[in-house]
Amino acid sequence: MALDAVYPEVGIEPKATMSVGVIRGGRSVNTIAPDATTEIDLRSEDVLTLAALAAAMKQAVRSTVDQRDGTLTIKRIGRQPAGSLSPDDPLIGTVLAARR
Repeated sequence: MALDAVYPEVGIEPKATMSVGVIRGGRSVNTIAPDATTEIDLRSEDVLTLAALAAAMKQAVRSTVDQRDGTLTIKRIGRQPAGSLSPDDPLIGTVLAARR
């Protein structure tokens, strides 16, 4: 819910995406989890947009975690640099040919 406010809008340039891909925690149903983790994937065509999205995501997460009940650690587990390819880039042609 806190991340709703920072999800990138569809159709806005430069393009950016955020995906909450993995959520783990708890020991059983209806138990207060002693720990929890999530993996959030951020990507963009633009370096500044990606940096702003990362900062907004971190702030949203920090603002919702009650620090009295534990600790919050945000750790980078991968790096996908910003960028894009032109539709006429040879790599795009190769990928499309391989798919055919």
